[in-house]
Amino acid sequence: MSADVGQVLADVLREQVRDVPLPAPGLVDRARRQARARRRHQVAAVAASALVLVAVLLAPSRVPGSEHRSVERVPAAGVGPAVSLAVPDSAVSVVDVATANSAGRPASVAWFSWRALHRSDGRVVRLPDGALGAVETPDGGALVTGGTVTEPTLTLVSADGSIQGSLGASRPVAGRDGQVAYVDLDRQEVVRIAADGWAATAPVAAPRRGLRLVGFLGTSVVADTTGGAPRLIHRDGTSEPLRGLAEATASDGPSGTVASRSANGRCLELRRADRPLWHSCTNQGGFSSIVAISPDGHRVLLRRDKLGNPGASEYAVAVAETGQVLRLFAAGGSTLGLGQATFEGRHLLVVAYHDADSRIVRCDEYGACEVAAGDAGAGPTPFTPVWFP
Repeated sequence: MSADVGQVLADVLREQVRDVPLPAPGLVDRARRQARARRRHQVAAVAASALVLVAVLLAPSRVPGSEHRSVERVPAAGVGPAVSLAVPDSAVSVVDVATANSAGRPASVAWFSWRALHRSDGRVVRLPDGALGAVETPDGGALVTGGTVTEPTLTLVSADGSIQGSLGASRPVAGRDGQVAYVDLDRQEVVRIAADGWAATAPVAAPRRGLRLVGFLGTSVVADTTGGAPRLIHRDGTSEPLRGLAEATASDGPSGTVASRSANGRCLELRRADRPLWHSCTNQGGFSSIVAISPDGHRVLLRRDKLGNPGASEYAVAVAETGQVLRLFAAGGSTLGLGQATFEGRHLLVVAYHDADSRIVRCDEYGACEVAAGDAGAGPTPFTPVWFP
């Protein structure tokens, strides 16, 4: 494993993966853009016959550069109820691969491991060498993350595993309804792919700062701007500030729910339909962020890391409407640590590190856990990471 690949894999395990800022002018950058342009021509030649790719640009005039995070945004007094996020002593469960039920069904959400994307529809898409992650596309294929930390790429792979082309782009985000979006670093655009195909949106001017895409709210894209406030990019190309705290951390399009945290990580907030559900600045559970929202919008997943180690994460399931913590999950027994986690319905899916392997474990909010069936963690190397798109 090269140093670049190792660095990216380490970053994937961390709570937020930051997109690379947009290229600065200069001879080196010009050469890189020219190389990316050659790759883009390969993609366009294939996509023109099967897909309609239309990009959405985010305007600097509509993304004010004066909104710096150095000015802390915290919940205003009386805006939404304040909650403690305290973890009841009786609500702590240990995730132990050795004692969990080993006859669980395969995971029904997409996951990636060792050059293969296991799609939510059960199909497996084989990926090229150097694949560092992937999200599923509506046509049965995948968008594959590759390259290096400073030169990230996306490769379009068809359902049969054939490579259709690549371009310089950020890590993509995928919605539960099949939407996909990413930042095109060649054209400095945000590209949105609708669930029913490759859909068009109106372009606007692009920001000079980099973007980190978070997810979707309906048909709009939630994005953080480097050094600026989060934005909501609409389908018609317009954008507006996203209400909440300084950094958006999770969103759910169907329920209209979005989570955010303050710049110093002290406060967490959850909103629905632009109205605050709750906020917490006491944060007695010591959670660093809200990382996922359940498909029905009624549960949220909170994360905390021991000593900042991404391999020693703990996760709590809480009621979205009230902030009540229902269950905390921590590694124990033969499980060395917990990696990424997400929701499958109201069940928690979490990557558990066991000896030299990684396994997907499914837990309900009452603490019962099982190992998801399938070849999660199988690979030719002693340790094969597993993560969710």
